[in-house]
Amino acid sequence: FNELTYNCVVAAADRLGVETKAAESASEDQYAGNIESLVAEGCDTFLELGPGKVLSGLVRQIDSDVEASAADSAEKLKSYS
Repeated sequence: FNELTYNCVVAAADRLGVETKAAESASEDQYAGNIESLVAEGCDTFLELGPGKVLSGLVRQIDSDVEASAADSAEKLKSYS
């Protein structure tokens, strides 16, 4: 995360009236468990920040009932707000 990304996420969440949660995986083997925990807590929308769409694709593989999208630029991130 960088400051611009964080600020855009906070602004988008405020405008949309949604709560944000974050999980950081220290290794690949923690990723699925982190996503499953977030889903169990009620998270149903995931937004991948940065280049590529690998992580959002993995989220859909872990739980196909959630919405997973990727934002690879500030403009794309702003489009969610």
